Amino acid sequence: MKPEQTAELSLRPANPKDRSLLFDWTNDPQTRSGSFGTELIGRDAHDAWFAEALAGARHLFVAESAGTGPVGVLRLDPVDGEPDAAEVCITVAPEWRREGFAPAILKAGRTTASGLGYTLLVARIRADNSVSRRVFEDVGFQLAAEQRVQGIKALRYQWSVSED
Repeated sequence: MKPEQTAELSLRPANPKDRSLLFDWTNDPQTRSGSFGTELIGRDAHDAWFAEALAGARHLFVAESAGTGPVGVLRLDPVDGEPDAAEVCITVAPEWRREGFAPAILKAGRTTASGLGYTLLVARIRADNSVSRRVFEDVGFQLAAEQRVQGIKALRYQWSVSED
């Protein structure tokens, strides 16, 4: 079911009830393979990270589509040295991949980031992750630089939240 065929996708702040769901999604094999850290995340480490996120260290949202419930997660992290920029990271629930939710989550995230006062979204994507690169490019992210993240070649993409 494509998002265009459902009610509009919405983002809601994550809450304590989402902890187990997000733990499962982050440890999905496909999610781990596209991440800079490919090892499984332990429950204690995830729970500490999640508590820190809910305490305001980052903005964490669950993406929902009417009739389907949660379909993914969007995270906005402050970028060191760039006070108007947020690093965006998304995960689409394994059962909803290849259904068109990733672009919808990014577009909703752009609106949300603007409402939080950010003017720029930054994404760092593994250079070998062609699927993610294509999704981000398709919604408007522009390649800005090559970097290394945890020793892995990465591409930094940027997207102004005020562009039309």
